Amino acid sequence: MNWHFVTERPIPVLTNGNYSVVLTDKAIGELRAAPTLEDMRRILYEKVSRQRNPQRGLNGLDAAFNADGRPVLEQLQEIRDVLPKPLPFPVNTHAFSDNSLEMLHTATREAFDEDESRPPNDKRFFVREYSDWKDWSDRLENEMRRRNLRFEPIPW
Repeated sequence: MNWHFVTERPIPVLTNGNYSVVLTDKAIGELRAAPTLEDMRRILYEKVSRQRNPQRGLNGLDAAFNADGRPVLEQLQEIRDVLPKPLPFPVNTHAFSDNSLEMLHTATREAFDEDESRPPNDKRFFVREYSDWKDWSDRLENEMRRRNLRFEPIPW
């Protein structure tokens, strides 16, 4: 089965149908920037080894590569081809209305609060694992400050 990303969930998951790997935006960026497929393989193994069950993670990844029947480097090229692409330009927060900024900040704050209230192995949005959440809230808060809007900063 081919490797692909499932993006309908709050976090992107790389899967081949039998094995899944959760990858942070930072990890996706590192994989995308890897100069060679061997570097990409090393980064992928490093990320998997840091997940909750390192033994199952690495053994499962090896088994997933082996069960596919194709060479690992061919599978890595397929993974590289399906990596989510970064946005070609930054979102222009200056164009948002005050109400839009407040609504987006509130939604970000609610995701943060929900994740903080859950145990470490039961996060829903992974706001601390994905740097994009903090970057986004910083951009929203900077624009809200610029407009003198009242808000409660997110306590990262």
